[in-house]
Amino acid sequence: GVLLVKSALIGLVVVGIVQGWLGVIPGDWGANAAVISLTVIAISSTVCGLGAMLGAPGVALGGLLIGVLSSLMSLFFPPAVELTGYVIMGIILLVRPRGLFGVEGLFE
Repeated sequence: GVLLVKSALIGLVVVGIVQGWLGVIPGDWGANAAVISLTVIAISSTVCGLGAMLGAPGVALGGLLIGVLSSLMSLFFPPAVELTGYVIMGIILLVRPRGLFGVEGLFE
């Protein structure tokens, strides 16, 4: 619940600044706020999921991995940028189900 509320507030603030103050994004204010809020939810939920799987150091590593690989993906194949975090999480789960920094026997 908290993640959704914070993401919605971030979307409203970003659209308020970028569209209202700077005038960079054209179109409907409410639709733009919804799109940015959903983008923030997608990215933050993926980082939180990676952090839960990877442990405390995994939060920083997960955010860094998603940020760098999303930037690279936007350069080479822009439509797949939103999927980058989910692909990273899926690969980590396939290779190491406990995560990169997971403890042996923690989930048993």
